[in-house]
Amino acid sequence: MTRSPMRSLLRATAFIGIGIAAQPASAITVISSSAFGISANLSLLQFVNVGIGPVAPVSGGAVPAYSATNSVLSLNETLVLGVPAVLAVNQGIGTGLISTSASSPYPATPTSTATATVDNLGLALTTKTLIGSPINILSIGATTLSSTTSANAQNVLGVTSMSNIAGLTISGVALGGLTIDGSLFANAAPNTVVFSLAGLSIIANEQITTGNGTDFLGRTTNALRISFNNFVLGAGLLNGGITIAQSRAEIAGPAIIDIGPIPEPATWLQMIIGFGLAGVALRRKRPVAIG
Repeated sequence: MTRSPMRSLLRATAFIGIGIAAQPASAITVISSSAFGISANLSLLQFVNVGIGPVAPVSGGAVPAYSATNSVLSLNETLVLGVPAVLAVNQGIGTGLISTSASSPYPATPTSTATATVDNLGLALTTKTLIGSPINILSIGATTLSSTTSANAQNVLGVTSMSNIAGLTISGVALGGLTIDGSLFANAAPNTVVFSLAGLSIIANEQITTGNGTDFLGRTTNALRISFNNFVLGAGLLNGGITIAQSRAEIAGPAIIDIGPIPEPATWLQMIIGFGLAGVALRRKRPVAIG
């Protein structure tokens, strides 16, 4: 049975239309983001463990689209690490407003974003014996610390991130009595080492990327990360860390190629009819062989 050109054209065109329209946003398997303001987890002498946070945590995953926010007006906490009767070791943490957000418009667009901001940060690690005066081991202050991380799957998987650091100052005997002017790190490059010595590490705009970049990609950004690794404090060793303004975003699945707007059904019908009429006209104009 011979198919008419019109019927074949209709089937082929309908197949093309279905194929383009079926480009699925649901190809993404994971899209999520999260953030928090402050998290601290410290241990001294391996048996004294203290921590706070995460403070103002927020997270979300699509589908459906989500938009979540959280905030804390201020934070004032003291982590007691030493034995007061022998050696008082305190980590004081204070802030102004802490605000966080996480969102994704997916499936409208395959993107996710997270932001964390901490205002008026004040950290103070101090020691004091029964007969001595308090010693300032480490003090960190900042007007604003924030980070933003975004992931997307438009054409190719990608992540972007940045940190904002304003009014940062660092001092204390852990730095040999020096004071670090944090204005030098206002636009810190990724993973900028502000200080690293004797088991104390301070990293600005810390960025940790995960995934293979082909079908999974994620990033965690910390505006400021303070780490202790066997840091000598009195007769003990201090371990752990404090994370300020963390944002994270990740996405998994094949990239969604932008093929432009998909025609409406009525447009497809007009195109099909137009192609069909063109085919009929060409058939009628086909020359007839004269024998």
